[in-house]
Amino acid sequence: MHVHDTTGVIHVESPTQRDFTLGQLFGEWGVKLTANCVGRYCGHVKWWVNGKRITGDPAQLILRSHQEIAIAAGPPPLVVPKSYKFPQGE
Repeated sequence: MHVHDTTGVIHVESPTQRDFTLGQLFGEWGVKLTANCVGRYCGHVKWWVNGKRITGDPAQLILRSHQEIAIAAGPPPLVVPKSYKFPQGE
């Protein structure tokens, strides 16, 4: 799992077909991700998938193709993205 650039598009390349989680990606970066913490920030963490507010631990989110994932540490954004125009072939 990796990202190529600042767009944040996650690429999963594996010879084995299995589920991968958002927590695994953050683990690759060495960044803590829990229901209450993102990195060193711990407090009010909120998160969304495709514009829908989700509760629980974002680290447990199973990654699926073309998800728009937003995480807010602290005050939530005024506008939460619902979709992303992925480049062809992504």
